[in-house]
Amino acid sequence: MSKKKSSSKKAPKPDRSRKKHSFWSNFIFFSSIICLFLFIAWLAFIYLPLDKMFPEIFAQKAMVKKEHIPKPKPEPKINLSNQGQALLLKTKQEFVLNQSMFQTQPSLSDCAVDEHYQNCLQITLFSDTDFFLAEKWLTDFWKTQGHRISVSNTNPDQTRLIISAYDDSKKIAQITLLGAEIPKPAPLQKNPAPARTSIKTGKVAIVIDDLGDNEQEALKIARIPGPITFSILPFQSRTQQVLEIAKHYQKPIMLHMPMEPVTDANPGPGALLCAMTPEQITIGLDKALDSVPGAIGINNHMGSAFTARKDLMEPLLSEIKRRGLFFLDSRTSGESVGYKLAQEMDVKSCERKVFLDNLQDPESISQRLSELCRIAKENGFAIGIGHPYPETIRTLAEKMDELERAGCELVPVEELCQ
Repeated sequence: MSKKKSSSKKAPKPDRSRKKHSFWSNFIFFSSIICLFLFIAWLAFIYLPLDKMFPEIFAQKAMVKKEHIPKPKPEPKINLSNQGQALLLKTKQEFVLNQSMFQTQPSLSDCAVDEHYQNCLQITLFSDTDFFLAEKWLTDFWKTQGHRISVSNTNPDQTRLIISAYDDSKKIAQITLLGAEIPKPAPLQKNPAPARTSIKTGKVAIVIDDLGDNEQEALKIARIPGPITFSILPFQSRTQQVLEIAKHYQKPIMLHMPMEPVTDANPGPGALLCAMTPEQITIGLDKALDSVPGAIGINNHMGSAFTARKDLMEPLLSEIKRRGLFFLDSRTSGESVGYKLAQEMDVKSCERKVFLDNLQDPESISQRLSELCRIAKENGFAIGIGHPYPETIRTLAEKMDELERAGCELVPVEELCQ
């Protein structure tokens, strides 16, 4: 039998080009799917409110982020509370309208307190009946304005009473009632001397505090004629620009040195604090003076706690004396030892007699200017401190001529600080 011949045909080889084509097709297909998914996810991230869809996740992220953000330092409290200002102005207007109920007309004046954190008005009364009547009227009036009232006696003989108004837990205004005797007129002389025709004169210095963060305010003050003193805060945003304005208009320049108050109010950068050592106080003053070159004197910004401490004021005044400067005690506290200690240490010094604008009202500021002139004519000189409020700037511009006609000469503050 013949054997069958084996097939000479070989098995077909695999098509490698097709397999290669299949791989790239799959790669392109899946890549397209992934790109499409990423594109959809990107659109969702932009347009969908994911923080509302997944609030727990985003809340945790916000908490973590918030923990790493440093808390900003509070800004210095330079302006008075608007709410307290409004209450005191309204109180003053109503009080003046009701003065007929008193036996003797009361006297209204400023308070020796840190003007930056306390709205305050002082009322002097001249009889016991008027004193208690004023207390009753004021507390009733403030209650009708919707405020919580507290009354505190600071001495047992009832000659000084502090009435405070609160909005919730925040103290917004204070009135100090003072009892005093009516000043007795001088006895008539049998042969009185002929009246003098000349007007008694006095020297007046006006200092504007809290300058350093606004060039427009400084420019308006600089354009008021006369040697009004610029007291400039150190390390403020526009300290150098305000300094240049003062020099251009030839205004006296002082350093308005931040010091620690009795409250938690922030006196601002570079403040002298009660916890400082004498060396730290000297270094702090030197840095502040470098920030306000050309300053010829220093007065305190706030500082009701600092200026009441003899151990703190001594190194400060020693450095002021060493530099040949003078110290003006702003008397933001009745407890200040600054002026008395400076006199004992033979440091050129002086003290504020009148705050011009505890009430930011043109009529009140005008009355304070008249009071300043009266004190100057009685004592020979007087120093008033104001602030760059619009009402203060406008009133000074309008009333400076009246000071001169009333017999008061405006002089640089350095002339009165000896």
